[in-house]
Amino acid sequence: MNPTREKTSRILKDTFFDLTLCLEAIFLIHRVNNDLVEDIVTSLEEIYGNTLNTLKELEREDKGEGLTDNITSRSYPAIERFLFRLKEGKKAKQRKRQVNRKGSFCE
Repeated sequence: MNPTREKTSRILKDTFFDLTLCLEAIFLIHRVNNDLVEDIVTSLEEIYGNTLNTLKELEREDKGEGLTDNITSRSYPAIERFLFRLKEGKKAKQRKRQVNRKGSFCE
């Protein structure tokens, strides 16, 4: 594993850890049913695993595609807003990468 991937993996691990603690607090405050918590945490575990696998693939291929390209939410405005911010951030990084590949400096 290269140093950049190690750092990225650590950031992802820390982010998922913080997210899980945040969700735990929300679940406790709202007395969420344990079955729902189990479903959500199972989904988070799957997403975390998929994210690490995608990181490995990108390291090999640098293809610039991701899991967020075609995802939309139809349930909660806050979730839709956050998904939009994630997509827009990804698009900005892709544009930056494309400009850099053409020989222009963009940082």
